[in-house]
Amino acid sequence: MPVDPQTLVAADLGVLKHQLDAPQPTTPEPAIEQQREEAAKRLLSRPSPGTTAFLLGILQRPTGSRDAKIAIARGLANADRPDPNFVTSLLPMLGGDKAQSDAAAAALGRFGDTPVVRDRLIALAQDPKQGNLRLAYIHALGGIVSRDVANVLVKIAGDINQGALIQNAAMDSLVELTGQAASGRDLDKWKQWQAANAGKADAAWRSDIVAARAARGAELERAQSSMIAEMQQILDESYDQAPLATKYTMLMRELNSSDPRVRAMGVQRFFSEKLNTKPLPPTGPKRIKEMVGDSNAAVRIAVAQAIKAENDVTALDAILTQLPQETNLDAKIAQIQALAAMKSLRAVPGLRQLLHDPSLAAAAEAVKALKALADPLLKQNTALAHEVAEELWQMGQQRANEPGGAAFRAATIEAVGALRDKRLAKGLLGLLSLDNTEQIRSAALHGLASLGDRDTSFQISQWLSNEPSAAVRADAIAALGSTSTFELAADFLYHYMSPSTEPDPAVRDQAWRVFQSKLDTAVNIPALQRWADEFKNDPPRRLLVLLKLNEKLQRDMQWEQLAENQQNTGETYMDPKIGDPAKAAIQFELALNYWQGKQAPAVATATLVPQALKALLAARDYDKATAFAAKQIARDPAQQTEIGPDLKNAVNQLHDDGLRANDGQKLRDGVKLAEDILKMQPPLVERSQDDVRSLMQEMQDRLKRVPK
Repeated sequence: MPVDPQTLVAADLGVLKHQLDAPQPTTPEPAIEQQREEAAKRLLSRPSPGTTAFLLGILQRPTGSRDAKIAIARGLANADRPDPNFVTSLLPMLGGDKAQSDAAAAALGRFGDTPVVRDRLIALAQDPKQGNLRLAYIHALGGIVSRDVANVLVKIAGDINQGALIQNAAMDSLVELTGQAASGRDLDKWKQWQAANAGKADAAWRSDIVAARAARGAELERAQSSMIAEMQQILDESYDQAPLATKYTMLMRELNSSDPRVRAMGVQRFFSEKLNTKPLPPTGPKRIKEMVGDSNAAVRIAVAQAIKAENDVTALDAILTQLPQETNLDAKIAQIQALAAMKSLRAVPGLRQLLHDPSLAAAAEAVKALKALADPLLKQNTALAHEVAEELWQMGQQRANEPGGAAFRAATIEAVGALRDKRLAKGLLGLLSLDNTEQIRSAALHGLASLGDRDTSFQISQWLSNEPSAAVRADAIAALGSTSTFELAADFLYHYMSPSTEPDPAVRDQAWRVFQSKLDTAVNIPALQRWADEFKNDPPRRLLVLLKLNEKLQRDMQWEQLAENQQNTGETYMDPKIGDPAKAAIQFELALNYWQGKQAPAVATATLVPQALKALLAARDYDKATAFAAKQIARDPAQQTEIGPDLKNAVNQLHDDGLRANDGQKLRDGVKLAEDILKMQPPLVERSQDDVRSLMQEMQDRLKRVPK
């Protein structure tokens, strides 16, 4: 049985709480310590009243696990947005146990704007009684942008009684605080810096510091990125050359690394290997699912994106577990997109909840995912589909006035259409009012198009003439195509192909595209024949109607009408605006075969024989042309009077054009056609053969003088 997402979340949190607060073995194990710290980071990345109370309880418990307290403090030191509620519980951890004190100092450094934290760290950093614990306090001060902190660090750095270790730590923290990497461990430069900035107002001082820190951070990021790229290349080369067992070890080491950048590299490698159907370590898939809830947002994003790309449905439970707890917007969106690709109805409850998400971007992504689930919803649970459609409609209205709410409402409107709840058709039609924005009107039309309700086509067509936006008119025409039959829509669409009705060429093109798409649904033969006549001055469009009519006539076994239409089709192919004689010849021959098979009188085929022959000649298919001519003469010797002159004229035309322009290709074509004519059985009459032979000789003579 599928497990409810809330049950999955509770189970996940239970596992993490156990991993964090479980007793440490007598002999410390690095893997367990890493697992403990990862559990703390994951719990901190999924804040909720219950989770926060659990973590605070550990910190405040006198007998609480030392290792768990350290893990929580280290997690806070690296959290994206550490919760200030932890400050009061961290302060008592300073002093005494070095590992615990160091972790608490690093965490408290993230709350340096809080006066009680800043004052306590300053006091401890200057207290000689703290011994080597001072190094952690001094380091924590480096993350606090404060003039008082900077002055204290310069003071410590300048006091020779502190000892070189403390002085250097103070100058290192000054580099972190100010971004002035060039001053390094040069005390004179720091004193000069302090004097140069002493007269600045606090706001200007802080602004300059923030800018310098940002510049240094960007420089370090560039250097680090370059180093990481180089290291990845080295690792890739080593990995490619390693035996399979070593590859497994390397990949799992990356996936289990304590460094999130290395874990992200491992994710990329895992899915690259999977994409290329390479062998994967047996424990790899399980580890990937665990990393859906990784403590680092960048890793979670990488995993979700890879799961989406692979459409790895085995990760469904992992995504459903993480998504309700996700706090990073980009990761949340990546996870929603992964769910959308899976098309599992188990995602529906969570996606519905996300419609209420504080982030409208996340809610909008949930709308897209629900729209992607429309088909399976309608197939498997129509009642639920209608529930979702109604909720989408309501949420679109409720959140329309939020920043970005118009786009959100438009997305919900389109999703409602995809869920095809005809009860909402009236509401969609109501949105076509000019009181609404173009975006909403277009969305309503997209929704109506998806809904496909025939009862809405008339209202759409009636409203269209009042629409001022060409883009929306194009959407309306598309919607009309989805809500009407060919027979009902054709006249209206034809009307909008005319510049006298529709001034915008893009809309006219849309009307033709929809007309063309609806041809496939046409069932009425007279209607198709009528439209073939309507387009008589527009050969490309006429041709498409004729071809569709051919299909319909063939399915209905209307053979005589089919032959007549095939002749019309051939004539249209021969029109200069199309100019495809090879296809024309096929149509003419099909029609001719029908009439000759019926042993129709010669009058019925009088035009078809010369039409087919001229098409074959125009297509330069001389072998087939002469074979066709011979077949027709054998069938009816009287055809000599028509076919002989036509063949001789074709040779003569190539002869004249070739000699006039000294065109080697035309001369060679003329010789080829003449040779084929002279081989015909039954042959042309002797006089025609003599004329063809004479023309061939002249062309052969000229070819001797024409450059190759």
